[in-house]
Amino acid sequence: AHATIGIPAGQIEDMPARSPLILSDPRAACDNLAELADSLGMEPDGVPSHLRAFRNAASGGTTRIAGRAIRFKATYGALAPKGLNGC
Repeated sequence: AHATIGIPAGQIEDMPARSPLILSDPRAACDNLAELADSLGMEPDGVPSHLRAFRNAASGGTTRIAGRAIRFKATYGALAPKGLNGC
């Protein structure tokens, strides 16, 4: 869907490969997505280092491809059972 609707092909370098692990552990995916969501409400200096790029990208405009790439990769990575630190 990202290539069809939101992010044109070739616009994101190092696009993550499809993985059979994505959504293989729905509980972990929910926990990881909650961690991303929680980072949006934190003070900038309180955001864990592995979430800073995501929070910064989510705090700015939503139309720049660089920010969209960071948000997409973080969200996609959060769907893996190993979590945000291991993506």
